[in-house]
Amino acid sequence: MDDPLEALLALEVVNEERVLGLVDEYQLLCHYLGFAPELRTPFLSPIRGEGRGSFSLFASTRAPGKCEFLWKDSGNGKSGNVFHLIQVLYSLSSKQEVFKQIDRDFHLYLFPGNDYGEGKVPILHHEKPTPKAPAQIRVKSQEFTREALQYWAGYGIGVELLTQYRVSQVSHFWTQPHQLEPFTPKGMMFSFKIGNRYKLYQPYSKDLKFLNSLAEYMVEGWLQLTPGLGDLCVITKSTKDVLVLRSYGYEAVAARSETTPILPRQLQLLEEKYKRLVVMYDNDITKEVNVGQVQASKYHYPSIKVPDELAWKKMKDISDVRKEMGEDYTRQLLKTLLT
Repeated sequence: MDDPLEALLALEVVNEERVLGLVDEYQLLCHYLGFAPELRTPFLSPIRGEGRGSFSLFASTRAPGKCEFLWKDSGNGKSGNVFHLIQVLYSLSSKQEVFKQIDRDFHLYLFPGNDYGEGKVPILHHEKPTPKAPAQIRVKSQEFTREALQYWAGYGIGVELLTQYRVSQVSHFWTQPHQLEPFTPKGMMFSFKIGNRYKLYQPYSKDLKFLNSLAEYMVEGWLQLTPGLGDLCVITKSTKDVLVLRSYGYEAVAARSETTPILPRQLQLLEEKYKRLVVMYDNDITKEVNVGQVQASKYHYPSIKVPDELAWKKMKDISDVRKEMGEDYTRQLLKTLLT
């Protein structure tokens, strides 16, 4: 290597910080997506075929000083930052290959000998989208209707357990602090409350099943844990599954959403309280990607799932099994899976 400049460049480490010091992160997203995305606005996934938008971009709260944005594909459970996105889009084998791709496209001259060609991408200055204000949910509760009680009874869950887990039926709700007129649910809606925050659940809605203002560190079912009830705690994916498991005497918790894993420090606390931790997520065998099992694999604990023969019959989780197969069948299945 005769060129002293090339020799100097070769000695410098190429990493995310160095790349982002030369080209704006949002410009990378605009270039590789082919348009300027808005935050928290679903669009068609660029990494797989689909007919309904389930891919979204949102502001990162976990890595200040590094990537400002993260993406999530709800259709296959994948998520990451702009570098992960480029790696998936181009089927690249490593992060260094991602850096080389950006280097070639934008002529950053980070890798001596890289094939730059003539098609340099101009470095533009896109105006970054303003993050939408997170929901600040308030609710007005009502007495459980007969329809609501029948709904929960189908899962073997009664008023006592609903009250213990701070589940209420919603008559009106607000999503922003200065909102004067409340929204009225179009159908039956329930709230799951932790502290002064809420997750709203509309079981029969096809468009908007959940509204969530829970913080990332909030774990559903955590405050209702009773160490000493057993040596086992199940990590599952929803409050409904937590309730069903608890109705059979099993301790269980769930992260605030399927794509938000429980934090390492919280997992450590669970390890200190229980002899066994088991992960039980959906068996999405009928989908192109088994999203539930992708999410389950993010934990390093043993994983169980509803048997495939039930999942093929649209019983993908333990709540579905309880509703369709009844109390005794579900008890025996849980005994088999968790023993």
